[in-house]
Amino acid sequence: MTIASNKKGAQRGVNGLPRRYVIILGALIGLLIPSNAALAGPPDPPTQWILQLNDNGAYYSNDLSPRKSGGQNLAYSSLAYVTKDWGITLLGSYADTTYNYGNPGITNDFHLASFLDSSVSTYYKLPKLAYFETRLGVDANLPTGHAGLSNREVSSLFVDNVIRELVPVPSFGRGLNIIPNVVVSADVGKLSTGLGIRYEITGAYNPTPDVPNSTYDPGDTATYFASMLYNHSERAQTLLDLSAIFSTRDKQGGKEVFLQGTAYSANWHFIRTFEVTRLTFGASYGWQEKNQSYDGAKMTTEDSNTNGNTWEGQIIGLRQISKTFYLNGSAGLKTVVANGYDKADALYDPGYQKVYVGCGFTKSVSTKLSWTVNLNLFQLWNGTDWLEPVAAVYRGGSADVGFVYTWN
Repeated sequence: MTIASNKKGAQRGVNGLPRRYVIILGALIGLLIPSNAALAGPPDPPTQWILQLNDNGAYYSNDLSPRKSGGQNLAYSSLAYVTKDWGITLLGSYADTTYNYGNPGITNDFHLASFLDSSVSTYYKLPKLAYFETRLGVDANLPTGHAGLSNREVSSLFVDNVIRELVPVPSFGRGLNIIPNVVVSADVGKLSTGLGIRYEITGAYNPTPDVPNSTYDPGDTATYFASMLYNHSERAQTLLDLSAIFSTRDKQGGKEVFLQGTAYSANWHFIRTFEVTRLTFGASYGWQEKNQSYDGAKMTTEDSNTNGNTWEGQIIGLRQISKTFYLNGSAGLKTVVANGYDKADALYDPGYQKVYVGCGFTKSVSTKLSWTVNLNLFQLWNGTDWLEPVAAVYRGGSADVGFVYTWN
């Protein structure tokens, strides 16, 4: 079994949306919702360079014996040039990842230090037409990461679904992907709406070079999304957004082997702004249709759904202490419910529940330079299945330090 075909290690569904989707949805929401800077200060100049440097250290462990533990140090940076009409962003990162299993001779520990895939994001705003503003974009995932793993590395991967909650980036590379996208938004009275589509043309890569004919070609994905922002007043807004991700069939060695079920998500946010404080209350729900896989003769739809639905609720606070200093805090609860298979089935996944809290600050050193510090803690309860026959409680956290420098 390769990484790509592993049913728990490779799914791209609602529990782990593709990074490019998150970026483009952020662009859509950015057209609709005011930024944190709305609490104080003038808007940013229309043309500027933005350099961002961050380092994130994450750690986790569970309560079993032998104990699983590990972590990831992720250094990432971006350079952007933005104008009022167009912009381009380059993003690169490097990760040092460790999974320790505490059972020498049975499961090898995993360690990998490598660059991850880089990305380029571009956009261009067309002239406004009546109420409508259109933003075109072309993004690319560049295969600078560590896509191919040795047999030893594959055998020591942490493949349970909870890994996506334990470290920031659980995958290390893939092929060249090109992603054209378009967002259309409009303001009518108190209502701002937006519609968008992105199509990800995925490139093939070899996740297991030691295995013959293992070149993997993930299916293309088409993501449709919509947002609606209602301004109750100058200090209260409600934001709704919906998305659907459709996939074509994955191929391995030239043969169709897997089709990801269509994934849907719905998100609600209520934003309340006070004199120097902003509170955001959020709730989301994600669900996914059944997958298809190759049974040795043809592609068949699975008997039950291997994808568990996801619920999440959170609250985020931002408080302005001075013109140059902001505090933030957050808390949330996330639940991934058990999938549709019987507990005795090898495809059964029990899901998990996670609570998390975080806090941090942003300090502006000058009009051009600011830095941020964020701390996060979590506790996760994982159920039992063939991967983890004993229920485990994972605890962990992360610390992120970042610098942002802008100039014209």
